[in-house]
Amino acid sequence: MSLKARLSAIRASDFVRSAGALVGGTAVAQALTVLALPILTRLYSPEQFSLLAVYVATLTIVQVVACLRLEIAIPLPEHDVDAANLLALGLLSAISAAAIMALLVLGFGNAFFGAIGQPEMQAYGILLPFGIWLAGSYAALQFWSTRKRRFATIARTKMMQAGSGLTAQLSLGWAGAGPVGLLLGHALMAGAGVINLARQAWHNDRSAFHRVTPHGMKRALYIYRRFPIYSTW
Repeated sequence: MSLKARLSAIRASDFVRSAGALVGGTAVAQALTVLALPILTRLYSPEQFSLLAVYVATLTIVQVVACLRLEIAIPLPEHDVDAANLLALGLLSAISAAAIMALLVLGFGNAFFGAIGQPEMQAYGILLPFGIWLAGSYAALQFWSTRKRRFATIARTKMMQAGSGLTAQLSLGWAGAGPVGLLLGHALMAGAGVINLARQAWHNDRSAFHRVTPHGMKRALYIYRRFPIYSTW
């Protein structure tokens, strides 16, 4: 086979097209973020960016374990029903993580944010559980879409994340909303696309979701218990 034919075969392969879609979507999203940065630095002060840094740091730590790492097991089961039970567990775990964070922020927010030298963050702390829920739900649904090889859809949601988040940050910054614009925009970046992924999953895979049961979730948790036990830490 000639080199030209081999290159044509590589370009035509599903893997290359899927990888290209994901890389392209991610690259566009990153480019939008870079292009918007000079404008954002004119709309928000350094102090407001310091609040964003605290928000991002806290959100990043929690969102990684919001689904108990069960989301990365979703592509593994042989049958869609088992994967659907894992998806249900991941989504429930994300809701639980957001609820726990809400209780912590409401009950101990003053002490926590005061201890790290950012007492102003208390006024915006309720955005943390919102961001955790969005990010955890997106992660679980993204792995479901990966299982179903919907890479083009994932790429589109990457661009949606950047577009919706930056739009919120720019418009709220222009309106003088203060730090809430930065924080809400980042939350939307973390979770935009959740509705799109959920709608497509329900439209195409509802037969598997109809078979999700408490017993099935318990069984899936037992089979893939090593993910929360070992990968979470």
